[in-house]
Amino acid sequence: MNKRYSNLLTWRFRQYMLIRRRLRQWAVVWTVVAVISLSWWQIRVHGVEAAEKRVALMETRHHPLKQMQLENKHLRDQLTKMNSHESLLARLDDEQVPYRLLALISLQVAERSGSVRIESFQLTQSESVTDSAISEPEKHDPGDFERTQTQLVVRGIATDNMAISLFVAGLRDTDVFESIELKSSLAERVDNQRTQSFIIVCGY
Repeated sequence: MNKRYSNLLTWRFRQYMLIRRRLRQWAVVWTVVAVISLSWWQIRVHGVEAAEKRVALMETRHHPLKQMQLENKHLRDQLTKMNSHESLLARLDDEQVPYRLLALISLQVAERSGSVRIESFQLTQSESVTDSAISEPEKHDPGDFERTQTQLVVRGIATDNMAISLFVAGLRDTDVFESIELKSSLAERVDNQRTQSFIIVCGY
């Protein structure tokens, strides 16, 4: 005997039940996806936080080294500036040497009360081999074989040899020059007056 069933539910109700079932299914799927995504996001956040903590720890450990590097850089900059300043001062000092020597000689001439007159002076530099390097060259560095010598050649006129001697003694008393040598002293007549023309070489 065949049994037959008749569905007494209306078509609209059946459609509603089908839509409801589908919504529940998709709700479960989206809930699972949301839970998985949230878990993955939390894992990523914890990973980033752990990485940031490691970076902060490394920066803390390397902070003294960075500070030392900054201080070294600052010291190098200051040293460079000081070297530049010293080089400038040394160059300016070298440029002022002729004027200082001229002022020194002028003072000595003024003390002679007109008995000495300077006509010209010449400043020269030369390199020479030291005596110790010649006698014992194996005990010296290559830089010791040459020494820069500076000479001041003074030409002038004096009333007599006594005035020249006093002028030379005055130059020696300044303790500026390493050596003072009277190269020549010749008798001359200037304006019908007897004078002495001299050349003095000062080394320092």
